[in-house]
Amino acid sequence: MKKQRKKSGILGKIAILSALAIPSLSLVIPEMPTYPRVARQIEESVLIRALKEKNPFYSGNFEKYFDRPSDFNPEEANSLAKMLVENPDAVIGTLVKKRIEFYQKPNDARAENMKAGLEKGIKRMLPYLPAIKHIFRENGVPEELILLSLPESEFRPHATSHMGAKGPFQLMNYIAKKHGLTLEKGYEESRNPILSSEAAASELRQLREKFGDWCLAMLRYNSRKPENYQKQNGGKEISCSGYFNFLGESLKRMGEKNIRIKKGETLARIAKKFGTPLEEILLRNGIGNASEIKAGSELIIPVKIKTPPDYYENINYLPRFLALLEILRKDGNEFYKIAPSSESLEIYIIPQNGSHIVSRGESLEKIARIYSGVNSSRESVKKMIQRTRYANKLKGNVILPGQNLAISYQKSLEDVAEIYNQNISRLREMNPHIKYSSSILPAGAKVIIRK
Repeated sequence: MKKQRKKSGILGKIAILSALAIPSLSLVIPEMPTYPRVARQIEESVLIRALKEKNPFYSGNFEKYFDRPSDFNPEEANSLAKMLVENPDAVIGTLVKKRIEFYQKPNDARAENMKAGLEKGIKRMLPYLPAIKHIFRENGVPEELILLSLPESEFRPHATSHMGAKGPFQLMNYIAKKHGLTLEKGYEESRNPILSSEAAASELRQLREKFGDWCLAMLRYNSRKPENYQKQNGGKEISCSGYFNFLGESLKRMGEKNIRIKKGETLARIAKKFGTPLEEILLRNGIGNASEIKAGSELIIPVKIKTPPDYYENINYLPRFLALLEILRKDGNEFYKIAPSSESLEIYIIPQNGSHIVSRGESLEKIARIYSGVNSSRESVKKMIQRTRYANKLKGNVILPGQNLAISYQKSLEDVAEIYNQNISRLREMNPHIKYSSSILPAGAKVIIRK
C-alpha cells in the first residue's frame, strides 16, 4: 500500500480514517467530515469568494446539479473542470453546503420529497440496524458507511437500478456472487438487508485496502472510474483530491475539440459548425480577432458536451453522503442511538438433503415428523411424507428396518414459519429476498429470524 501524503481539507479528513485501527466505532464518528467544518472551509477560501460572481458553476442554479443534467455548455464545463483541478475541496464543500441548504428549504415540494425519502429509508433500516452495525464493525468498516444505502436505494430491498444493481446496498450481480451471495429465480440474497450488508461491508473493506482510504473506497463502490485513475497513475501515490483532479481533466478533454484550420476556412464558419460562440473560441485560444487565424494552425474549440451519467453521479456521490451525515447528526437521528448487536437475529439455513436408516418400529409418518420440526403442522408432515416418497420412489408408505431413506430437507418460508412459530407476514418482512412464501427453497438458502 502506498504511503499517503498528509492532506488537509474535506477530502483529507476522510483519508485520515484509512490510518485508524478501529477498536470502537465511536472513535470513527468525530473523524468524519461534518458540515460546520465544510462551511468554514468554504468561507475561508479566497478562491471561492473571488469566483462567486464570475464563475458560472458557483453562481448558477445549484439545484440542476442535484438531478442528472444531460449536458453542460462549454462555459459550465470549463468552469467545473477548472475548479476540480485547482480546488476539489471547494467543489465538494460547496455542493455539500448547497445540498443541506436545499434540504432545509421551507415549503419546497422537492425538498419535502427528499426529507420523506430519507425518513422512510431510516425507518426501513431500523429493524436490521443492530445486526448491520455489528457486521460493519466485524469487517472494520465505519458504521456511517451503512448510510450509503440511503442515497443508493433509500434502503429499499426491491430497488433495481438501470444498471441492474439490486437491493438496499445496490449490489451488482458479480459483486454479490464475489462475496458468496446466492442469486436464483425467486431467491436473491442481494435483496436481503442482513445478507447484502455482509457483502457490502466486505466489498468496502477490500476497496479501502486497494485504494488506501475510505473516500476512494466509497467512490469506487459507486463507479469504476477510480480504477481508471489508479491505472493512469501507474503505481504512483493516489489520493481523493487527486481523483477529483483526474475527473476535472477528463471533463476538460470532453469539453474541447482540437482541429487544424483548412485552407479557405473562416472562424465564423467553424463557430457555426460546432455551435460555439465566436467569442468563446477567440478567448480559449488567446486570439484577438478572427483575422489572425491562418490555414494549417491548430485551434481548441470549446464544445457542448453530453456528460456521462456515471461521471456526474460520481462527482455528487461524496457531497450527497456528507450532506446526509450532517442532516442526520443535526436531527439527532435514531441511527446514532442504536448499538451494534448480534443477538437480535438468527439465521436458519436450509440443509442439504440427507439420509435416514430406518429403525424397528419407525413409520414414514414418524420419520417425516422428525424432519419436519417439532412445531410442524399436520399439513407440513404430509408434505414431508410426499417428498420422502418421491425422493425414494416409494409407491406406498411401507418401509423396512435397515432401509436407507433419502431425506429431502426442502422447505418453504411457510415451513420455516411453523418450525420457529413465527408469523408468516413478519417472516416475509425480514426476508424480502424470498419472492414466494410457498416456494421450495434451495439447499443452503438462508432465512432471517427475528428473535
